[in-house]
Amino acid sequence: MSHLRRIPRVEDGRPGRFAWYLAGPEGIVQFVAGPLDMPLGLRIGVEVEGRHWTGIDVGCHSPRPLYEGQEPMDTCHLFDGVTCYYDGSGLAADELLRRWATAGCDDEIIWAELTERYQSWLCGNEAAGGEGE
Repeated sequence: MSHLRRIPRVEDGRPGRFAWYLAGPEGIVQFVAGPLDMPLGLRIGVEVEGRHWTGIDVGCHSPRPLYEGQEPMDTCHLFDGVTCYYDGSGLAADELLRRWATAGCDDEIIWAELTERYQSWLCGNEAAGGEGE
């Protein structure tokens, strides 16, 4: 899928939080993770670079609805303020974070997951995160 552009591990605008984006003509999928901001035990945490991290979101931004009845976001920071349709999952993010950390923080784990989700969510193979998980 050479038409997809990887935007690796950038700060997402909040201290210590990072996002990986996979962008293509159909939209953008993301993985967001960062330091655990609540007591251990209330949310799954994984040690990354000497700190406890949590998965925050695996999500999808689309210029069109992903499923019937989906409401748009007013503006989207990834689409330069244009309306987009967003859906995602925090539970999927925790699972992806665990797999990434177990693999020695190998970003190829993230890119493989985001590529699969781009295909399924944005290329019409199934509904997005909140509806399909």
